[in-house]
Amino acid sequence: MVRWVAGILLLLLLVAGTLVVVGAQQRQSAQTGPTLVAPGASLAGIRLEESILRILARFGVPSEVRTAGQDVLYIFWRYGITVYARDGVVTGVSTTNSLLRTREDIGVGSRLEEITAAYGTNSINTVVEGYKGVAYPHLGIAFGLENQTVVVVYVFRSQITASSGAGGTPPESSQKAPGIAPSSPTSYPDVSKLRPYSPETKNLSLPGYLRYLIYQQTGLWISYADAVRIVKEQLAGR
Repeated sequence: MVRWVAGILLLLLLVAGTLVVVGAQQRQSAQTGPTLVAPGASLAGIRLEESILRILARFGVPSEVRTAGQDVLYIFWRYGITVYARDGVVTGVSTTNSLLRTREDIGVGSRLEEITAAYGTNSINTVVEGYKGVAYPHLGIAFGLENQTVVVVYVFRSQITASSGAGGTPPESSQKAPGIAPSSPTSYPDVSKLRPYSPETKNLSLPGYLRYLIYQQTGLWISYADAVRIVKEQLAGR
């Protein structure tokens, strides 16, 4: 019931906002639709790298504001949305609202097998807002799971956006079809040429330093087992 009410409130807000700023929205990409989750780009029209002031002007006073590391979290409980900002700029957006979906119709309530069917197996195990889940760093999206069902969706800047273009989609040569083996370790920071337990790795092991680097880029901690696997692939490819 609470989730349903939150969804209705969000739709009312988004429709009202659309009427007010229709001219501006006509110039925006379709990736910023009011109920669309666009990996590596936006969620509910909240675009990554957008000014937090614009978000506050649109959504109003947040239900709660808290700090997590270098980020400030603006939580809008009634809409089921949390906005992560750093230095006044949006760095990530999460939602527990089942009305917000990706183009593949993935969102809160989707099953793990549906995620895999839509995005493939090139994922890493991680924790999303306290829930064990999966992340696709090359796409810029992560899913917190409970009983293999999505309970939270988190959108962040993809790790390869700079080299692949808007939206974080990998170059055609590196894309993998759903169900195919994981991609090469080039999607992640390369630590294969570093010396473990040295100042250049902050005195961490190579898997530990890789986990640290990915956290700095995405705000997500990958599992140590995934880090070990990635480092082995990087070392084998030297």
